Amino acid sequence: SYSIWLQDIYDTYNVLNSALKDVRCATITSHEFLDNDNLVAKVVYSNGYSFVVNYDDSDYTYYENGAVQTVGAKDFIKFDANGKPVNLD
Repeated sequence: SYSIWLQDIYDTYNVLNSALKDVRCATITSHEFLDNDNLVAKVVYSNGYSFVVNYDDSDYTYYENGAVQTVGAKDFIKFDANGKPVNLD
């Protein structure tokens, strides 16, 4: 029965919906890998928002505008058009 997955599905939907709401109508303007293994990517959208996505099993240290951000393993950070991290709560 799928009911054992229902809370995970709900939680995942809410995280992704919150993360993607600002780029829903935007287009991708650039995509680049930030590491040699192609496991960390930066995606920039036409409205200036961006994401750093870490597909690796370990944390990644990312530098943006003089600030240091840690992107957790298998996680991402969303940035607004000014390059500031966006809280997804």
